Amino acid sequence: MSDKRLREKIVKDLQDFMKKSQITIGGDNYYSSSEVVEFQNQLLISLGLEEVQSGLKLSTRKAAIIIIEERITIYKENRSELYLEKIIDRVIHKYGKMVRQRDKTKLISIEHVHPNKPCVQFQDNKRSMGEYYKALTYILASKDLIITYSDVTVELEKAKDKVIDCG
Repeated sequence: MSDKRLREKIVKDLQDFMKKSQITIGGDNYYSSSEVVEFQNQLLISLGLEEVQSGLKLSTRKAAIIIIEERITIYKENRSELYLEKIIDRVIHKYGKMVRQRDKTKLISIEHVHPNKPCVQFQDNKRSMGEYYKALTYILASKDLIITYSDVTVELEKAKDKVIDCG
C-alpha cells in the first residue's frame, strides 16, 4: 500500500472512530471524544498530515452542506425535519477550527444552504447558483479530508450534476 493510500486510510479510520462520543478500546479503556480528537491530532502530526488538515478551510455553509447531506443520506432524516440551528451546532462540533467564516447571516434555511432542487431554488439568482456550485466543487475536491461517508460523496456529486444540468 502506498504512503498516500495508507495515510488516506488512517484518516478515514480516524473519522469513523470519531463518530462515537465515548469509545471502548481493549475492553477496559474509555476515551471521550476530546481525547480521541487529541489522539487524531497527534497521529496527523506524526504522519505529516497536520499541515494539510490545518490549512484546509471551510465556510459555515460548506460544512453545513456536508452535515445536511449526512443527516439525509446516512441517518435517513427527513429534509423538512432538519433545523438550521442544529446543523450549525453539528458543524461547529464536527469541524471546529476548520470553519473559518462563521458568518451565519446568509444562511437563511436548509433549502437555501443545500437545496433539494437547485434549479428551482436558484432560478432567479444565477449568482447564488454559482456560489452553491463552487461550494460543492470545493467540498468534492477535499472529500478525503472532510467527508466521512462515501455515500455522502456520491450524493454531493449528484447535487453538483443537478446544478450543471440547470445550465
